[in-house]
Amino acid sequence: MKYMEIARNINDKWIKLWTHYADIKITYNLTSHDILRQLNADFRYAYLDYLSFSGKERNPSTREGTVGKGMWTILISGLSKTDWTPSTATYEEKLTELRIDGHYQYIDARVKKKHEGDSKPILDISICMNEMRMLSIHELEKIFTIDGIVPMIGEISKSYYL
Repeated sequence: MKYMEIARNINDKWIKLWTHYADIKITYNLTSHDILRQLNADFRYAYLDYLSFSGKERNPSTREGTVGKGMWTILISGLSKTDWTPSTATYEEKLTELRIDGHYQYIDARVKKKHEGDSKPILDISICMNEMRMLSIHELEKIFTIDGIVPMIGEISKSYYL
C-alpha cells in the first residue's frame, strides 16, 4: 500500500509540473523546443514526448539515469523562470511537435534539407493508404501550413499495412 501511495503522489506532482509548463507554452506561444532551449537543457528527442499534450499521462521515471528523471530535473530546475522570450522554433521543430501531439495521423512528413536561399520548407510525404485516401498537393499544403508558412510538397509516396 505504501508503494501505491508514493506512486500516486509522484503522479500528482508530475501532473502539476506538466500543467505549469503547458500553461507557459500557451501564455508565451512557445513550443517544447523553445522551453527546453530556454532552460538550457541538453536536447533529447524523447523529452518532447513528456511536454506533449499526451505527456500529462506519461508518469516519468524517477530513477537516476533515465530520460524521465532527466526531464524531472530540467523542469523542476526551471520552475522559477519568469523571463521567457519569444519563440525561435523553426518550421521543422513546429512540425515535429505537431506530429508528436497527434495532428498528422496516417501521414508522415519530413522536411528535406533546404537549399541556400529557399524560404519555404520542402516536405516529403508518405500517406498510409489503408487509413485514408490520396490527398492532392493543394490539400497537403493546407494541412502542413504552420504559422503562415506554406511548404512546398516534394515527393509523395504511398504506404500500406502488410
